Amino acid sequence: RWEEAPYTRGSGASGYFTEEQSGLAITAAITGNTGSNAGTNSMVGASWQAISDVTGTATFTEVVSSAVNASSYTFSSADIGTADAARVVVLYVNVWTDGTSAVSITGVTIGGVAATQQTTFIGHSSGGNRLDIWSLAVASGTSADIVVTTSTTCERCQVGIWDCKDILAIAHESDGAMTASATSLTNTLSCPANGVIIAGGYTIVSTVTYTNVTEDYDSHNPETVNYYSGASGEFDTDQVDRVITMTAGSTTQLKLVTASFGPA
Repeated sequence: RWEEAPYTRGSGASGYFTEEQSGLAITAAITGNTGSNAGTNSMVGASWQAISDVTGTATFTEVVSSAVNASSYTFSSADIGTADAARVVVLYVNVWTDGTSAVSITGVTIGGVAATQQTTFIGHSSGGNRLDIWSLAVASGTSADIVVTTSTTCERCQVGIWDCKDILAIAHESDGAMTASATSLTNTLSCPANGVIIAGGYTIVSTVTYTNVTEDYDSHNPETVNYYSGASGEFDTDQVDRVITMTAGSTTQLKLVTASFGPA
């Protein structure tokens, strides 16, 4: 705090954050600003992103799936990659129901520990798919039980798994979109330098290709009609409004969800 003139005072403050801050509200409490001292109050602020000296990586490990009717799916001893203190396990979770109520993924655990939902994209307002990306820092182990719980009974569940190193466990940005009939669909999001992007897609009766990320899998498990796919990318420079495109072999229903993660 300092005085520049009678009844004119200034103040300054700073903060250091080890995790991503989204919509952080900075509040200044003002006292004694009454009577002849009353005046105009103003405040400005700025933030800077630290330059990381590590490079984030994303390695696809496997896809697990089930075609049983359930509201809880357990995938035992799923491959979560190489143990490391800097590891973050990222999951693309897709569930499907033919019911009349909207479905949501109410929880995901990895080795009994709750993962964090990074996207909030719902495929349909009634029935259909729910596509989400989840993540959790997991330092130890090469395999773990992955449990997915849903708000209503589903008919299928599939999970794509990535072993990521040296990234933040909270997404930098995310996006999601769907179309009832098209040959391609896009998401747009930014990614910090040395960060990664994870993408997950769903189509009917068509395999797909990806642009601006690398496809990791394209599978019709646990059925032979609908297709599920996943992709990832590592970037050594800042990506501003990078357009991720999923293209199908024919006109079909398309759904796509993406999330970017900055370096730790």
